Order: sequence, then structure tokens, then C-alpha cells
Amino acid sequence: MLKRLLLSSIILSSIGLSTQAIDVNIPGADPSIASNAYENYVFSDEYIKLDKTKMVSESYEASKDKPNMVDYKKENSLSDQELKKITENYASMLLGVVEGKTDVILHTKQGGIHLTTPLVLDYKIKLDNPHDSTIYSWDTRYIPFWVSVDEYSSEISRENIGKLSDNFTGSDSRKLILQELSKNQKSTMVLKEASVQGAGFTYPRLRDSYWEQASFKEKQSKDIYWSNMIRFAYEKEPDVQYRLGFIIEPKADNHPSSDIANQLLVNYVLPSITPLADMNAYSKQIIPNDTNGFSYRVLKDSSVSDEVFEGHQIKVYNYNNTILQHVDYVSRPTSNREDPYGYVDDILSLGQDSTENSNNIKSYHYNLVWNDGIPGILLEQEFFDGSGLMLFITQNDKIRFINVIEYEKLDQGITKAQLRNMLIDVNVLQTHNKNSDAIDVFNLIVNK
Repeated sequence: MLKRLLLSSIILSSIGLSTQAIDVNIPGADPSIASNAYENYVFSDEYIKLDKTKMVSESYEASKDKPNMVDYKKENSLSDQELKKITENYASMLLGVVEGKTDVILHTKQGGIHLTTPLVLDYKIKLDNPHDSTIYSWDTRYIPFWVSVDEYSSEISRENIGKLSDNFTGSDSRKLILQELSKNQKSTMVLKEASVQGAGFTYPRLRDSYWEQASFKEKQSKDIYWSNMIRFAYEKEPDVQYRLGFIIEPKADNHPSSDIANQLLVNYVLPSITPLADMNAYSKQIIPNDTNGFSYRVLKDSSVSDEVFEGHQIKVYNYNNTILQHVDYVSRPTSNREDPYGYVDDILSLGQDSTENSNNIKSYHYNLVWNDGIPGILLEQEFFDGSGLMLFITQNDKIRFINVIEYEKLDQGITKAQLRNMLIDVNVLQTHNKNSDAIDVFNLIVNK
């Protein structure tokens, strides 16, 4: 898989919001899909469903003879059937690592953006190319999603293109891609020039927005790669250009089509993109003076206090006695090959607690979050009385940052979506592995 992603690097370097329906001149735009559909939509197909079935059905056979499972069975005097049931129950709690959503947050000096994809993106590779792009790859089905943040000058860009955004065409895209390919002497890709399409498009709050798509042939294998992309700047962030899209790989298990990739990008990713500055209306950023290395957001007008929890001091923010936010720092758990970040254990703990307290807990949910290429996990529980618990965990090389919100029934204008977005917007000031070649959150990658 690493080889496949590295082959994609030249593509990255060269291709470079209400409930109304999407109305843009981009292939894949479906006017029948509401622009807020991304809030609940999760992509699936027959291959993902098969993975979910196998994840449960094969869990017992795959683990029953491991030493720790043998010891667990003996210590608890379990029969084979009892152990099988326990193993399959745990496996069912982990189905969200195959089918689910992912939040991606990109911070810049002027603000940044938050977007949602309807896919599980649990493998990251940072590519050393002219645009310093990062791929968040979807493990189980080879449809990598990539993002890039560049310094940007609309005036210089327009000089290079030679025309304004509303006159940008496929011919202009072809010219830019060929220029990038010519700069990269190590490129293994050849542009299929006839495949290039591109044009400017308009969307609320965006400026200099373009879409492009193209196919590339790998010189040695002759494999054909396809990619799509949108790039844009925000009116209030004019010196930054964002670029993002999907790549279709020739050996993808489920043979995904360009139509699927376009639909995912246009109908679900594009409408989800929001400036982080939008949260300034109801929250503020806290940059602690300590050495732990995390900044985070809290609700405006919250009172703050220091409290002792499990023998150490934590910050508690109180908003009108209905929303409590706890900020805690603990030592990062010892990494192990089967659960490098400890997030599998976090998910299982959430599922087990929700199952044991099912009389009170209406539902539970979790999904991955990437803050500037650093992974975290969002865990949620909703109770039958309308109250709820949200927990976001991320970490650097030494410290695990735990951000918790407990809320009563929300009736003061603050929504769950606002709380969720605020909770996960964490800037890891002292990073770990941010510039590493790869991060595999659940250690599920199989090299092919």
C-alpha cells in the first residue's frame, strides 16, 4: 500500500453552505441531495459490508489461540462458546473502524477549515512534493483522500493562469499539470492529456474556486490512476489556498468509479467545509501557559475552576450550569503493535459501558479526527433524558489530552453539532510524528 501511495505523489503535486441542494457545475453534483446530507451520510458498498461481516464472524478463530486469550479463558473459567460470544461482541463494537465518517481539521495562521468525509480515513502519509500534501487513505477500500494547504496570492495565480476564475477551462488545467510534471524529474507518471477537465465554479463564501480531474499512466506498470480535485480560497483568508480530492487506484478492491469519487467530493465533502473562524461566534481558543502543548476551545462566558480528579488537577469550564467541560492531561499509554494509539481500547470501553448501561444510554458513536495530520478519537453517548457526554482524545509523544463535555438537555441555543465541532478543534502545539512517513491508527494496513 505504501508503494501505491508514493506513486500518487505526483498527482497531488500537479492537480493542484444550508439545506439547499448542491448547484455547481462539477461532475457528480446531484441536485437531489441536500447540502446538509453529509451530517448523517456514511458511504458503504458490498465490500465494506462483507468486511463488517467477516470482522465479527472471523474474530474468534483469529484470536482464540493467542496466549492472552488462552489466559483470559482460563482465568474466567469460560467455555469455548462463552469466549466466542465475548469475542464477537467486542468485534461488533469495532465495526466503525471499517464503515464510518472522519473529520479533518487544518489550522493556518489566518484560521483554517474543518471538513467531514463519509469514509474511515485511518492511515496517513505525508508526501515530500512541491505542495507538501498529506494523504488520508481509506484502508479497506483504496480511495485515498488527500489535502494540501498552500501559501497563495490570487493576483499571482491569475497571472499564471492568464484569466479570471470564471473563465478557467480544461485547457488551463492541462497547462498547469504539464508544468508541474516538467518540474518533477523523478515523476513516474505520464498525464493522459485528453482526460483533463477543469473549470471555475462558484460556491458560497469561496473565491478563486476551481475543479479539475485527470488520468495518469504509471510509466513502468502502465497502471492508470485517476484523480479529482477542488481548490479554493476563503474571502477572509485570501493568502491561503486549500486543495483536496480523491484518487482512484487501478488495483482497488472494489473497482471504484470516478462517478463515485466525484459524488463523494461534491455532494458530501464540499458542503461540509466550514471555516474554523465560524466558531468564534460562540467559543474562544485557550492557549495554556503550561508545557503540555495543546490549545483548545471553550464556550464563551464559561466560568473556569481548578479541581482535583484522580489525584491531579484538571480545568473545569462551566456554562450556565448546563454544560461542563473538563480538560485533562495524562501520560500517554504505552504503545503496542495491536493498538498503537490506544484508540481501540477507548472504543471498546465506550461500547462496553454503553452496553452495560443500556437502560440509560440511548445511543453511542465514535469517529476519527485528524488535526493537522495528528489522529484523535471522538467518543459520544446520548442518554434517554436528552443529556449526553462527548469525549475527544488526542496525544503527542508523551501526553494524552482528554477533552470532555457533559451537557444536560440543550435548550439555550447551543447545538450538539456546535459542541462537537468545538470539542475536536485541538491544536497539538508539540507534535508527535507529524512529519513521519506514515501513521497507521489501527495498524490495519496490509502491504501489497
